[in-house]
Amino acid sequence: MTSDRFTVRRDGAITRLTLCRGDDGNTLAPPDMRALGAAISAAGSAADCKLVVVSGEGADFCLGRRIVAGVTRPAQARAFRERVADAILGVYEDLRRCPVPVLTAVQGQAKGFGCAFAAQSDSPSPIPTPASACRKWTPIYHLPWPSRRVYRRCRQKLFYIWF
Repeated sequence: MTSDRFTVRRDGAITRLTLCRGDDGNTLAPPDMRALGAAISAAGSAADCKLVVVSGEGADFCLGRRIVAGVTRPAQARAFRERVADAILGVYEDLRRCPVPVLTAVQGQAKGFGCAFAAQSDSPSPIPTPASACRKWTPIYHLPWPSRRVYRRCRQKLFYIWF
């Protein structure tokens, strides 16, 4: 499954979704968000999938919601909810309902929708940059913002995070 904004690739038991518009800051419009949520649901529902990893190409993970040229801002709250917010809330629902953990590999900036998406995932993880190459991997027993599902499934495992 592919889109003009993201690609889906299988690596054994891991499904990798990559936001592929780094030149545009990996921004997503509401239809792209709906497609991303559907891709996460489909990947997590596959019998042989054990983990979904979402990452972005380019310097930044996701700089938020893409404003489409020529589309006016909704004048009423109900119109905003139907045209914009429902797509965002739908992605959050797809993340919560995914039967396998969703890891968000964040590199660079994550603003707006990108930041909220990373926070809603089971385990956001920073990607090391060349500026932090002198740092070392440090073992810890939890990651920032892990969901209850990650604690239940990985309680006995040791995680490593970049410090």
